[in-house]
Amino acid sequence: MERNERKLLLLPGMSPTQRAFDRLAPLLQGELLRVNWISPGKARTVQEYSRFLITDLNLTGPCDVVGVSFGGIIAQEIAPLLDARICIVVASIGSTAELPQPWRWLRFLPTGMCRAALGFVGACASGQMFHRSNPDGEWYRWATAATLSWKPSGPSSVKCTRIHGDRDRTFPSGHLFSDHVIEGGGHLITMTHAESLAEIICHYRASKE
Repeated sequence: MERNERKLLLLPGMSPTQRAFDRLAPLLQGELLRVNWISPGKARTVQEYSRFLITDLNLTGPCDVVGVSFGGIIAQEIAPLLDARICIVVASIGSTAELPQPWRWLRFLPTGMCRAALGFVGACASGQMFHRSNPDGEWYRWATAATLSWKPSGPSSVKCTRIHGDRDRTFPSGHLFSDHVIEGGGHLITMTHAESLAEIICHYRASKE
């Protein structure tokens, strides 16, 4: 297969780490750009953050986009802004209706209670293995709040292809709406099923040559 010349943006999950792509990236072709999350600044919504990310990192298209989990949400918003040819959403959601019930309940809490709940999420996250890159959990609080309030921009010029594992416990209903379901795959399918993912991604990229 000929080498794909379009650059491929890789958007990670909520955790500020690129480790999720360590097994997948070597199996993909062409120029790869692993996007690192930046502080949201004054951005409040996913749409605002997507535009801010493009400007701050000087991202340009046309390109291909792969987003995992939270990165899949950003991918759906960023793809049309970058004139993406391919947008692949892995282990993610297409709307807040696909969030697990406990997550959806948070949206209806009074502001103070919701902030307290998000503070708890941030505190838990800051105590996990990624604490060195995000000691106060601020990123997790913002990203969780943005996810809960996300309202997709609507019909896009870029069709998103969705891939999900049938054993994903983070977004368990996601496989019901996906184009490709990987048997035995959980939420970390970029690491556990990298070969299967790479095959699907390379197929779609080749189809747009």
